[in-house]
Amino acid sequence: MTTTPVDDTTPPNWDNTTGAQYASGGNQSVTVYWNRASDAANPPVNYNVYYDTTTPLDFDTATKLGQVPALDGGAFDWKYTVAGLDNGTEYYFAVRAEDSAVPPNEDTNTVEVSATPVSAEICYQ
Repeated sequence: MTTTPVDDTTPPNWDNTTGAQYASGGNQSVTVYWNRASDAANPPVNYNVYYDTTTPLDFDTATKLGQVPALDGGAFDWKYTVAGLDNGTEYYFAVRAEDSAVPPNEDTNTVEVSATPVSAEICYQ
């Protein structure tokens, strides 16, 4: 007897807070922080980071960094640093969770955070 897999059309659920929660500018970079999402049907959950210089983000045209290798975010569950940005330009970021189904199901949250990369200044005394 074979079983037919049930089609999964449901994206992951955010465990606590939805999407991006905080962003911090560095030299030509911004680190984005978010909390965990879960998906019982098709783990593990992957995270996609979207960004652009305009708000609200247009998810069809924004830069998408798919399935980013998130690191421990300290006060938040996860973080990821987007590099190669222009110092002095404000960027807007969103994080969406997607499951491991084929094809994957991505949530549609529109939560945005913003930050501006700044050059590091060294002060000598």
